[in-house]
Amino acid sequence: MNTTRRELLRSAALLTGTVLFARGLVACSSDAGADEPLDESGEALVTCKPPVISANHGHRLVVSPADVAAGVDKTYSIAGTAGHDHQVTLTAAEFAVLGAGHAITVTSTNGAGHTHDVTVTCSVSSPATCGRGATATAISANHGHSLRVPKGDIATAATKTYSIKGTATHVHQVTITAPQFAQLKAGQSITVTSSAALAHVHTVTVACA
Repeated sequence: MNTTRRELLRSAALLTGTVLFARGLVACSSDAGADEPLDESGEALVTCKPPVISANHGHRLVVSPADVAAGVDKTYSIAGTAGHDHQVTLTAAEFAVLGAGHAITVTSTNGAGHTHDVTVTCSVSSPATCGRGATATAISANHGHSLRVPKGDIATAATKTYSIKGTATHVHQVTITAPQFAQLKAGQSITVTSSAALAHVHTVTVACA
């Protein structure tokens, strides 16, 4: 009886250690020191490398995958261990470029009589569900409209306008912007409002298929 209980306790301890170790692996941050958003399979969607700062003397910048996914203007301090500070601002359009897996370079504010060029690079792997493109998951007051966004458009991530006519007798259009494509890549849904036709509009929710 004691032997069986001892074995059960040992097995439970080993299982707990395994779970804690696995959690530690998942909690590991990206090279930039920020947590990576994960899809259901655990695959990183965006990984941002440590930015390259020209003539650097202790400055540091961390651009998180969450910032890329949010796709809104943001200003960062790059003080790091330097004795003075600079700031850099990334715009929504620049986040969209990062979200598409390309590099961007921005110039910092002036500090101590000088500036720095800061180059940020992120790599992207689209979630598996986005491999089939995106669709309208909901269209308000719908009467036959539909929307399909090809996977190639999501990969390109350039602002684009679509017809949502479907089987309806009239046409509305919706525009998906570069930052919104970045949100789709990050596994998030987006909501856009169509153009007006026959004195009405539709609210369209889009998500990866």
